[in-house]
Amino acid sequence: MAWVGGAPGIELAWCREATAGLVRVSDVAVPESADRDPDDHARAPRSRTDARMDTRKDARMDPGGTADGGAPTVVVLATDAPGRWRIDDAIVLARRWPLAVIVAVATTLSDGRRRSGPPLPGIEEIAWHEFPSRLCAWLADLDLGLPGVLGLPAAARREDRLLQAADAVARSRGRLVHRVSVAAVDRLGVEGLADEVAALGHGIASRVAGRPPVDVPSDVVLWEVSVIDAAVLSWLRLLASQQPGRRIVLVEAFPRGDGVLAALRAGAAAVLGRPLGLEALAGALLMQPAITAQTALGAPRGAR
Repeated sequence: MAWVGGAPGIELAWCREATAGLVRVSDVAVPESADRDPDDHARAPRSRTDARMDTRKDARMDPGGTADGGAPTVVVLATDAPGRWRIDDAIVLARRWPLAVIVAVATTLSDGRRRSGPPLPGIEEIAWHEFPSRLCAWLADLDLGLPGVLGLPAAARREDRLLQAADAVARSRGRLVHRVSVAAVDRLGVEGLADEVAALGHGIASRVAGRPPVDVPSDVVLWEVSVIDAAVLSWLRLLASQQPGRRIVLVEAFPRGDGVLAALRAGAAAVLGRPLGLEALAGALLMQPAITAQTALGAPRGAR
């Protein structure tokens, strides 16, 4: 995977580290294009760095390719603010790696715009807290020899990607069945989450309006909260301590950096936002709590 744009801020820094725990990630720069006007400085990407980026020789910003010298399967545009990238940058990357899939990972500053549609044609913009879960779902498809969403052409519409994701989720039914404890703020939210869990082919261990019970045996806890506050974090630690191997997935309408990292430190395997897609939920059920907790704590991680 090629990561373009560095990792400024805690949100993109965590997303990059979590991604590096799943696949090999190399920091690269946008290759220079002969068609670009050298006097047009506004069209050139701004140089951004972060202290948490790997500065080893094999992971430096390399415009020619990834650290291992091969072409990336996925190119990530790290979008820390609206207008970070222009269509010219995407065209240059597509010409350099024509078989790679280009996606954008956006921070909370771009969250409202992301909900209205992708700003760059043919490039899906994914929330920073959702990207590792989506990547897990893509890797599961590749392990089965299925192209999934990564196999769609760059000209695919947003609706095409949603339909392809739904087909991939339908194919995943029966692979691994979990017993899921569902909890939400109200009964309507509980039923909505239960429907998504059922669509993935998993069983429902309990349905609760409020905090999820501690004594209900389940493989996964899916808990929708209004906001990640001290009370939620305290109950989350209690849930995680009762069954250390159980995955806990939080759902919040607008996840923010500090709240997400605090939830991961408290024992959550993933934090997802609204609208909640089936592909993101399916991937979150594959996330390991220990891995996400170590990454949230800032422990050094190497690509594998």
